[in-house]
Amino acid sequence: MSKRILLSGFMLLSCSLLFFAAAFYWRIYRPQSAEEGKLLFAATVSEPRTDRIILKNSDYTVTLVRENNYWKVAEADFYYANSLRLEKLFNAFDRAVYSLCMKKTGNGADKYGFRNSLKIQTYAGEKLLDAYSFGNNDPYNQYRFFRPAGENKICQTETKFDFPQKFYSWLHQPLMQLQESDVREIKIIADNGKERLISRTAEFLPLLDTGSGRSVNLQNFFDVTGFLSFTDVLSARNFPEETALIGTIDITLFSGLVYNMQLFRRNDSFWLKVNLSSTALPTAGIGDYIKDNAFLYDGWYFRLSTSKGKVLSDLIAD
Repeated sequence: MSKRILLSGFMLLSCSLLFFAAAFYWRIYRPQSAEEGKLLFAATVSEPRTDRIILKNSDYTVTLVRENNYWKVAEADFYYANSLRLEKLFNAFDRAVYSLCMKKTGNGADKYGFRNSLKIQTYAGEKLLDAYSFGNNDPYNQYRFFRPAGENKICQTETKFDFPQKFYSWLHQPLMQLQESDVREIKIIADNGKERLISRTAEFLPLLDTGSGRSVNLQNFFDVTGFLSFTDVLSARNFPEETALIGTIDITLFSGLVYNMQLFRRNDSFWLKVNLSSTALPTAGIGDYIKDNAFLYDGWYFRLSTSKGKVLSDLIAD
């Protein structure tokens, strides 16, 4: 190998090491702004009386309200909020810190994505605690740009504050998660009084229509009830009394837990009412499960997507 090639390689290596050292020095020893490392939601996390959080983007607004130690969604008739979503949100509040700030320029709203930004405001009573607008992520997806309310600057944070696309993802979901092997019996009653019973005596046996003795294809039904989510919810006091009842479906599990479902149709939408009960001799823990979860069902009507509502409606009509 010639001396010329060795010299070129040595020069390239030297330059690379100098560049790395300079970058490392800047990262560690660069002057810090007054905000750097400061918690964005310091007032929120230090205030035990925080009781309202408003989240607003271009698609929807969610107002989270704390009542009797439960967080609820004001836009959904004050139904209970999704605990997993809340946990992610509060973890983000705990972690989010200022990384870098710069003075806002003329076209900042467009350049950094603030035109249709996510806005977060937190309150304790009527007292505003924290308020921010969040724009785009940086090109390398390492930071998210944000702007403190009322301040003429744009900042960065490593916490992304990514939120679901659908409003109903903030609601406590799902209504049920059934596995076919858990179901012992399905009792169906149409609005005209016609009854149908599908059952079996052991988990390894097929579900049979007791009237005909034939096995029943319930694949669509279990696809829906495997994760039965809803898109809206109304309390009983706000649910229209004239809504037509399509029929009922009672699902009994081998554990003794029973889902009592009433399916309604209002114009082109399907609504479901669910109550929890048990057989005479349920397995241990079912009574406590009902006691701990009944409040999520009692007095509520849940709107289903058209596709899910049609599956349940077709089962009743068969």
